[in-house]
Amino acid sequence: MEKPQTMHTCFPPLVTDDTRVLVLGSFPGKQSLIKQEYYGNPRNHFWELVFSFLGCPVPDTYQKKITLLLDSGLGLWDAIHACSREGSSDSAITNAKLNNICALLATHERIKTVLCNGSTSFRYACQACRHRKRKNADVVIDDCNALPEKQHDDSFLLTIEKFMCLEYNVTFLRLPSTSPIP
Repeated sequence: MEKPQTMHTCFPPLVTDDTRVLVLGSFPGKQSLIKQEYYGNPRNHFWELVFSFLGCPVPDTYQKKITLLLDSGLGLWDAIHACSREGSSDSAITNAKLNNICALLATHERIKTVLCNGSTSFRYACQACRHRKRKNADVVIDDCNALPEKQHDDSFLLTIEKFMCLEYNVTFLRLPSTSPIP
């Protein structure tokens, strides 16, 4: 008999009324769920990259990291609300239930950029924002480009994918993942 898979739930969004950029992960890894902290795996490069960008050292406590992040106009959340997963690999995600990203954008109008941390986050963000009902409309329409736009810059060997959510005038960008390499 097959063992039933446990459903895990993500953390609430960390945003304020002043958040301008939302960093969207896929779903917390095993260590993050145990610690109840975004990017809780010490091998994940997220915090080093963010604070390098902000031009300051990485704070020594999680609460200080969050405070400085929010004070800088950055917010955190995940594309997936709940899922089953053994371990921490995004490729092991099953039964994904998406967060209502559009509802968050509707209540936090200053957010104009969503940085998706990796391809899984980007893919689920695209799904969450497509084929939804517009306010005061009876038909389902596609608010985003049919396919993400790809730009390739050989000097960085980096592919940037993006799409626009026209209803909220928000740009979604897929960045390389900060997850540790297995």
